[in-house]
Amino acid sequence: MTKKINKTYVIESHGIDLLQEYIDEFIKYKKIVSVSITETEGPQHFLALIVYKEN
Repeated sequence: MTKKINKTYVIESHGIDLLQEYIDEFIKYKKIVSVSITETEGPQHFLALIVYKEN
């Protein structure tokens, strides 16, 4: 029996609009399980953690 492993990808951005562009580009090519976004290190600094399935 084989099991597909979920992988993670982290995106860092200085601005929510730019972060959204990065996420949109990444998810075009992957099967997404979940996306989590948090603001860190002060205003307008964001991290996105994307969990995706390997094709």
